[in-house]
Amino acid sequence: MVETMKLSDAQEQLIQVVEDVTRTHKRVKVEKLGVAVAGIVSADDLERLEQLDALREAQFEALKKWAEPFKDIDPEEIEEEARKAIAEVREEMRASRV
Repeated sequence: MVETMKLSDAQEQLIQVVEDVTRTHKRVKVEKLGVAVAGIVSADDLERLEQLDALREAQFEALKKWAEPFKDIDPEEIEEEARKAIAEVREEMRASRV
């Protein structure tokens, strides 16, 4: 559950907001002039976000390592080879159904 608060209200009620977030695990989106500028989440939610960030970073690193051997190859050539490979696999699958 996400509650939206004006920045001025969040400032006035910060202690209560933090206690509510800690106790209920609700999330608070803080807006300034109608634009989201911050969020207040429980420590558990923050830990999960940090774990997700670390996982995302690890996945991007894996993609970078995978892409490294292809860095000097024209992307259009890679796309064409991928199209050929997909067509070949589809043809093999069609042939195996007959």
